[in-house]
Amino acid sequence: MADMREQAEKRHEELVQLFSAQSESAQSDTVSLINKRLFDLGNSTTSLLLLPATPKIFYGRDGELHKLIHLLLQDPARVAILGPGGIGKTSLALAALHHPDVSARYINRHFVSCESAASPDELVSSIVSHLGLEPSRNAPKHIFRHFLSGPPSVLLLDNLETAWEPLASQSQVEEVLSLLTDIPHLTLLVTMRGAERPGRVRWTRPFLAPLEPLTDVAAEQTFTDITGGLHDDRDVRELLGLTDNVPLALQLVANIAAFEGYDTVLSRWQREKTSLFSEGRDKRSNLDLSIGLSLSSPRMLDSPGALQLLSLLSLLPDGISETDLLQIKFPIAEMGRSKTTLMRTSLVSLSHDKRLRVLVPIREYIQHHSPPPAAICRPLRRFLHGLIMVWKDYQHLSTAGITPRIAANMGNFRTVLAHGLDWNEPDLTETLYSIVTFDSFCRISGKRSSGMLDLVPPYLEHLSDHRLHSAYLTEFIVTGQYHTIPDPAAVERIAVEHCRLAGNVSGEDLFLRLVHTIANRGMAFPRPWSVTKQRWP
Repeated sequence: MADMREQAEKRHEELVQLFSAQSESAQSDTVSLINKRLFDLGNSTTSLLLLPATPKIFYGRDGELHKLIHLLLQDPARVAILGPGGIGKTSLALAALHHPDVSARYINRHFVSCESAASPDELVSSIVSHLGLEPSRNAPKHIFRHFLSGPPSVLLLDNLETAWEPLASQSQVEEVLSLLTDIPHLTLLVTMRGAERPGRVRWTRPFLAPLEPLTDVAAEQTFTDITGGLHDDRDVRELLGLTDNVPLALQLVANIAAFEGYDTVLSRWQREKTSLFSEGRDKRSNLDLSIGLSLSSPRMLDSPGALQLLSLLSLLPDGISETDLLQIKFPIAEMGRSKTTLMRTSLVSLSHDKRLRVLVPIREYIQHHSPPPAAICRPLRRFLHGLIMVWKDYQHLSTAGITPRIAANMGNFRTVLAHGLDWNEPDLTETLYSIVTFDSFCRISGKRSSGMLDLVPPYLEHLSDHRLHSAYLTEFIVTGQYHTIPDPAAVERIAVEHCRLAGNVSGEDLFLRLVHTIANRGMAFPRPWSVTKQRWP
């Protein structure tokens, strides 16, 4: 690679030297003759020898495939397929290269795996080896000559990010790409993890958007094709929920379900999480390995706060708005740069509702291997606590935007508050208040119970906060229609006593609310109070 820059500067001169002895018409005749002879050898046979097989189960990418084929038929075409690991970039590329219109357009279609090419030199060596050329110091020149004197061809560089991501290598890799794009009848197609295209290449417009997970319909079709049997739709939806419709995770969970059954897969998931899908030895059959490769990329290693931010986002199934992310004061180094790094590597994406989200397999992997430290979680819990308390204090008013903001974070409340139930946390009492109030929000919003009240009693036993006790017991009684209360009278008596001991307006409100609830349920109120009492005894 030492002389690559010098060679790049001379490449236009090379074009002149190679064809200087021929007129324009003679050059055209030469290329046409080569094309004809190769075609006579068997167009399909010649091309298929250079490509892996087309994907056999391929749903939900019709739109992307149509756009990609349209781009590849332009002259010249330079296209990058981007997206997170396991999203199906290689499958889409191969489906396009096997399409009849593309195979008719290009005599030769080359597939070069760059997964193990960790440097510019190794990238060039991979291309040289694939083309069957002799290794030498002038390898870039030989590659250039080979394609220049050949027929219309497409070169697919799969997993180019391995060589391109190191900052020290980017310029040289981009020089190789620039050299290749100077060949007028060579189409360049690359697949790369992330959402960023290399520079120094005039990529064909409109750009192909980074790939997203499959639709629910496409995911179910894929699952059904792999498992090949009758299934309960509810079971399938639960299993697909583990994958977030990421093709690699979907394929792996379907293969396991086909042999072990749905119940076994769900049971194993509770114990093993993403390691359940990581029994293979390469990234195409090992989900943990695929995610690990993204996390160990040079861009991630160069941004110390990126992993911290990712660990925080792994707690948020609903994602987080960019406004909230900036408003909450997280102790994360270079927040802006960290967010940009995660988006460029496609470990985080911006959803249609403008929230930063992490896919389920990545969230589960991070929570297991790199959970967020307490110092990062506390500001988030305080923020959610403040949000739910504003709703509690002003729920009788049309507080601008507060209900939609809570509704957009329902899953976040459950995971973040449960994560804060720890005696070592200084805000444990606040967290318990948040859980009780959040349950009230869920009930009043028509979502029944939050399912979190059962987490509270073990902590109440060791706290002497009467207001918290009364709030919990009152909410417990109000939601009694969703669960069994073994001894209602005893629970009511204890709740009222805690209300009395709380000795404040909030406690009296809880008492009156309790009276109203019991009356509506037609239950006897415990002595010495009656349903007509309006004041404390």
